[in-house]
Amino acid sequence: TLKVSGSDGAQIWERRHLGRPRRGGFPVGQAVDSAGDVVVAGFDDTETSRNLYVVKYSGLDGSILWEHRGEPTANGAAQSVALLVDPLDHAVVAHTVPQPGGGTASATLKLDRSDGRVLWRSVSPSRSGEVFASTFLSTDESGDVHLAASRELASLRLVYLCKYSSLTGETRWEKDLSDRGGRQLSPAALRCDRGDVSVLLGVAAVPSGDPVEFRLQRLVGSDGRVLWGVSDGVLRTSPTYPIAMVHDLEGNPVVFGMSNYQWFYSAFDRASGLKRWGRRFQSPSDQLDTGLALSFTPAGDVAMTGVSHNGHDLDTITTLYSRTEGRVLWSKPMAGTAKLDDVPNALAVDVSGDLFLAARLNVKTDSVNVIVTNLD
Repeated sequence: TLKVSGSDGAQIWERRHLGRPRRGGFPVGQAVDSAGDVVVAGFDDTETSRNLYVVKYSGLDGSILWEHRGEPTANGAAQSVALLVDPLDHAVVAHTVPQPGGGTASATLKLDRSDGRVLWRSVSPSRSGEVFASTFLSTDESGDVHLAASRELASLRLVYLCKYSSLTGETRWEKDLSDRGGRQLSPAALRCDRGDVSVLLGVAAVPSGDPVEFRLQRLVGSDGRVLWGVSDGVLRTSPTYPIAMVHDLEGNPVVFGMSNYQWFYSAFDRASGLKRWGRRFQSPSDQLDTGLALSFTPAGDVAMTGVSHNGHDLDTITTLYSRTEGRVLWSKPMAGTAKLDDVPNALAVDVSGDLFLAARLNVKTDSVNVIVTNLD
C-alpha cells in the first residue's frame, strides 16, 4: 500500500503485507476515514483456504493500527470483496462465502474503528447452487448500509439489493433487479445520497457476454422503491463497460466507464434521470489498460491507475484527470514496483486529495506482497 501526493504523485510512504510463499494475498478494496487513516481489505491465502483479511494503517506514517483475519471466502470467479468506512469511521466489509449446499452467499461485517472487532455480521439469503458475486457497498447519512451483488442460478443473473441497520445489521428491506427482456445484469457501482440510492448496472445479452450498455436506476433509500431508470449504450457498435459512479455536489449521479477504448463521463439529473451532459476522452495507452482501479477526488477529478502496455513491458501508471474536460493533470509510474509484474487492485482518496494505492506485487520468490502506497 502506498500513499502519494494528490498534487504531483510524489510518494509519501509505502507498506507491504508479505503473503505466504507460493500462497500469498492481495488487496481488493480501500477506504479512508475522517482522520486520514486507510483501511485495506483483501485475501490472505493458506494451504487449504482463501481467507478475508482487513488491515488499518495510520495515514501519517503507514503503521498498522489493527488487523482482522476473517473467515474463509469464496474462491475463483465468485470471489468478491467490498469495503467502506461509515460516518462513525467503522469499517464495513462484504465478501462472498461458500455455502454448505454449494454456491455462495454475501456476508457483510461491521468492524470497530478502534480495534477491528466484529460489531455485527449479516448473510444474504442464498438457494442451493446459487452464486453471489460482484459485491458493492454504500452507506447513507444515518450510517445504514446498502449492499448490491449479482446473484446467478442456472442461466439467470439478477442484481440483489438490500439495506442493513447500522446498529444491528438487521435487514430493513431487500429486492432483486431484473431485465424484462431476460438479459443479464451485473452491478458496477452503488451510491447513497440525500435519502436515495443510485445503482449502476452493466447489461449483457448472454451470461458470459460483454455488456452492451449500462443502466442507471434511482431508488428510495427507505424502502427500495424504484424512482426512475435509464439506459445508455454510449457507442452502439462497441461493448460499453460501466466502471464507477459518483454524486456531484447537487446529488446528480455521474457515471464513468469505457467504450471502444475511450473513457466516458455521463451525468444524469437526480430527480428525473434525464442526461445532463456527456464527455469522452482517449485512454493514455494505445491498448486497453488492465488491472484498473479508480477513485474520485474531493474536487471531482478522476484518479485512475492501471497496467499500460509499453512495447514488451507492462508499466503501472497512476493518472489524475480533470473533472471538466478529461485532460491529464499529472501521470506517474507506480513507485518502487517497476518491472515486477505488479497489478493494482484498489485506489482511495482522503479529504485533502492525497491518494492511497494498493496493489498485488508478484516478485521472483513466488510469494505475493501487498504494497500500499500513499500518493500525496
